[in-house]
Amino acid sequence: MVRIKGANSDYVFDLKEGQIQEQKGDHPVYLKIFICPYDMPSRVEEPHDGKAGNWCEGTAESCPKGHKSIGHALVSLHQEEGIKLVTDNGNQLVVNNETGNIQIQPVVGGRAEVDGNFLVQSPHKDVLLEVSTQQIALQLGETKVIITEAGDIELSTRNGEGEIAINGSLTVQGNVKTDKNLAVNGNVTLQGDLQVNKSVDINGDATLHNNLKVQGGLEVMGKVTGNLDLTSVNIQWPPALQTLLQQQG
Repeated sequence: MVRIKGANSDYVFDLKEGQIQEQKGDHPVYLKIFICPYDMPSRVEEPHDGKAGNWCEGTAESCPKGHKSIGHALVSLHQEEGIKLVTDNGNQLVVNNETGNIQIQPVVGGRAEVDGNFLVQSPHKDVLLEVSTQQIALQLGETKVIITEAGDIELSTRNGEGEIAINGSLTVQGNVKTDKNLAVNGNVTLQGDLQVNKSVDINGDATLHNNLKVQGGLEVMGKVTGNLDLTSVNIQWPPALQTLLQQQG
């Protein structure tokens, strides 16, 4: 026997006849090419210890040597399952013949690694995901997120008219400037300046260590700590504060 093995769906060693027999039928067609470092028989060789079905199929799980055997590697061509590259620790690369999906399946605790640039494109060659040493870009239509090597982060919505929602707390160490509406469903802590040329809605507390300048409307459902530049601003106070101001008015 040899350590470089092959097996297929149409032929199997018949223990009774003592030779390989043709076994064609309605079962899916497949071809397996694999290595077994322990020189265990494949399905076209006499079974190990003379027991029917006691052969290796290219993985530690199937090898008569036992589950702790290591060093197997398998290439499988299957009528339904497509193409599989399998190692005996369970890692798999699958090109599925029925769904058309390409799957990378690391074992639990494992990971898929790419050394170099990585690009995902749509069928129309539009870039959906790009990972390189220059930038990381995620794009769907005209909406995109780009992180550059220089440390810049770009968020772009479709035609500049979409919304960016933050459902949680936002902490900014630098300055923030937006020409659109800003809505935050959480708390805001700002170490720099915030300049908004439209309206600001904050459904939480705002802590400002510098200035807040708003050219549109300002609505805060919690408390504000910091300096406010309210030039040309329409302010909508929380209901309790609005009542207090009216009583003192």
